[in-house]
Amino acid sequence: MDQAKDYWGRAEQDLLDRWPKDGNGEFETPAFLTDAVEAGGEAELLCQMLRSYDIPVLRRYEKDGTLGKVVLGFSGYGVKLYGNWQLKKLYLHNQDDNMITLDYNQPLDFFGGKTAMEVAQEAYAMQSYQRKSVPQLRTDGFYNGAVYGLAYSNVGEDTVGGDMFENLED
Repeated sequence: MDQAKDYWGRAEQDLLDRWPKDGNGEFETPAFLTDAVEAGGEAELLCQMLRSYDIPVLRRYEKDGTLGKVVLGFSGYGVKLYGNWQLKKLYLHNQDDNMITLDYNQPLDFFGGKTAMEVAQEAYAMQSYQRKSVPQLRTDGFYNGAVYGLAYSNVGEDTVGGDMFENLED
């Protein structure tokens, strides 16, 4: 009986093996993400996109949707998608705990050697509703845009500091 009950996870690329578990080893509760259309590949495209970010996705077919999926290859009723994603780290602007200050004046290869400050100013200038008075990215005072603090971590506290990606796998 347990094998039949667990089939839904085995049929979907070892979903049970990839589904997050809590501290007691129990499966985390799936959260409703969206209703998706099966025809045209919309649901499959969305599932593959989420999986590419290591977010497991569970499909639930309503009414006779499972039969349609088996016979026709898609469900005429659509599919409900459920997922579960555990936040690894969360930094918040001006958070008091484990504060770091980003260096907005360091040249970035990705932006052709421009600094984050230069890229931010260019982005602000492109926003039509802000053209009358282009805001400045500040790196001082209360509105310092470079100061963040670690508000939550599921991968341990930062020990080296100064790196938002500390303790994260590649």
